[in-house]
This record gives sequence, structure tokens and C-alpha cells, in this order.
Amino acid sequence: MAFVAAPKCAQAQAPASAQEPGPLQLTLHSTVFQYSRPKEVWDESPTVESKASIWQAGLFRSGMGAGVGYRLSNVLVGVRASFMTQRIDDSPTRAIMNDSQTRSELSLLPRVEYLLTRGTFRPFVAGMVGYQHGWYAGSSDGRGALPAHYAYSSTTNGISYGGAFGLHAFLSRWLSIDPELALLASSSKLTTHATALGAGESGMPSDSTSKRTSSDIAVMLDIGLSGWVGGS
Repeated sequence: MAFVAAPKCAQAQAPASAQEPGPLQLTLHSTVFQYSRPKEVWDESPTVESKASIWQAGLFRSGMGAGVGYRLSNVLVGVRASFMTQRIDDSPTRAIMNDSQTRSELSLLPRVEYLLTRGTFRPFVAGMVGYQHGWYAGSSDGRGALPAHYAYSSTTNGISYGGAFGLHAFLSRWLSIDPELALLASSSKLTTHATALGAGESGMPSDSTSKRTSSDIAVMLDIGLSGWVGGS
């Protein structure tokens, strides 16, 4: 009868290998907090510029997203898409009877992550660059000397780029929770077409088209839920 003793190093590595997550990542994510500073410059003379500071908080306030990635050792290559839609109906005022607008945005961000460690908690750094598209529509009904009816529609196209630091916290080899702190910059071109009807029944309609450049930098906290499939 023969006995074969397995090396201690092989015995120690076996459990870690057995717990290695699958290489294919499927994820859902949402922004729970965001602070941004958008700036817009109108393409007209004299140049008109506007700036703002925007805070947003809430699990679904900034929309939802989904992504897919593939891990090769400590490098994860993937792409994420997110969609946001928002409708705003303002209360009547002395100047405006009705005011409503709808805003939607779609973004597509390829990204590369580098996992800093192995194990149950895996911090990572990521870089991303991609495309964003938005479309907006709104209308208002004025009182007195204001236009009786004003309607507009806009489209925007641009690029986004930035970096992130986050963590994959594995609940099991198949499932992880992924908090992430990201810094994202964007630059886009926006075109607006507006139609205004003059005050009173004799008012004549007027059309106008304006173009402007928009830039933004945002700090955001995301939370994701990922499934890891494949592998042995």
C-alpha cells in the first residue's frame, strides 16, 4: 500500500482557486449621489455663458444602468450603458400658466478596471471614455405680454471620460456588491429649436434655432450589483 502526500502549498491554494469568481461579469448599477458643475456657452455674439451647481441624491434619481465585462486575471474590460428620464411640471405663476418639460439621457461607457488584490474584498481602479446622447422637450403658456405659447426641443451629443476607485465585495463567488466613487467630465454640443406664439390672438408665430457648447465635471457615488458566471 502506497501513500502520496500532497504538498502543503497545493493544499493551501485549492480553496482560493475554488472560490475564484467567474470571468464574465453582468452588472446593474445606479448613482446614489452626484455633484456636478455644468457650464454652457451659446454660439452667438455677444457670447452668453451660464454656470450652475447641481446636487442629486437618491437611489434611482439619476437613472439606472447595466453593464457587461470580462475578467482576465486582474484586468476587467467591459462596457456600461445607463438611461435617465425626467419629467418636470411647474406650478402656475403670475407670468406662466403651465410649464412642463421632459428630459432623457443615454450614455455608453467602455471601461477598464485593474483589480488591486484577490479575495473576498477586491478594490479596483478604473478608467472610462464613451458617448452620451440627450433629448429634451418642453412647453409653457404665458400670461400678459409673454408669448401665449412657447415650445422647444433639443438634442445633444458629446463625449464623457474619467476615472473611478471602487470595491467588489463578494457575497459568494457568484455575487458581489460594488460601491464606486467616480470623477467624470463631459463635453457636448446642443442644438435647440423653439417656436413662440405672440401674446393675444393676433400674435404671429416665430421660430428660432440656437446652438451652444456644454461642459460638465461631476463627482458621483455609484452602487452596483454584479453576477459572475463561467469558469470552473
